[in-house]
Amino acid sequence: MMSDTLLLFLNLAGIGFFAISGTLLGERKSVNGFGITVLATLTATGGGTIRDLLLNKPVFWIEDSIYLLTNFVAIMVSILFIRRFPSPDNRYFLIVDAAGLALFNIIGIFKATQADADLVVALTMGVITSVFGGILRDVICREVPVTLKNQLYATTCIAGGLTYVVTTNLGWNTYICVGMAFSTTFVMRMSAIYEGWRLQIFSQKSNG
Repeated sequence: MMSDTLLLFLNLAGIGFFAISGTLLGERKSVNGFGITVLATLTATGGGTIRDLLLNKPVFWIEDSIYLLTNFVAIMVSILFIRRFPSPDNRYFLIVDAAGLALFNIIGIFKATQADADLVVALTMGVITSVFGGILRDVICREVPVTLKNQLYATTCIAGGLTYVVTTNLGWNTYICVGMAFSTTFVMRMSAIYEGWRLQIFSQKSNG
């Protein structure tokens, strides 16, 4: 069973990483200060909000304002970083996005199992928690959401989620379960980016 302290840490870390990713994308798109705040906040809270509504639970950032405060602090730190190092390398965005993805996946699965959801629903909630904030971010920035491309994205959440469920059911230490699930999602996502891993369902159409 995951402790309240560990759950809070994972939530705050996920909020921070996704808020940073929203801020970095906003800078790349030359969005103003208010726009960056909207982008970062949607990225950090969008998936968890949808999850809580679907599970008929209190929305996490309304129930406890520490999540919004963490979001705003992460935005300010990111802005200061960008002002110190203008036009940061895109790899920073990719790394923090992958880290947020891996953390929120675990949280979504845990909260679903707490609500007595079955395995399929729990894995789905993990994916929703992880990807929907990023979808909102990308749509507002007129980007095709990564999860709709043939890159491995949501699939990495499923792999990490299965890792978490299996290791938990085996009775392994909670920290090991979380660490393995996080590593599975994060490593698969970074490998998809740098090694070109793809999930090709349909063959490429020729232009002839």
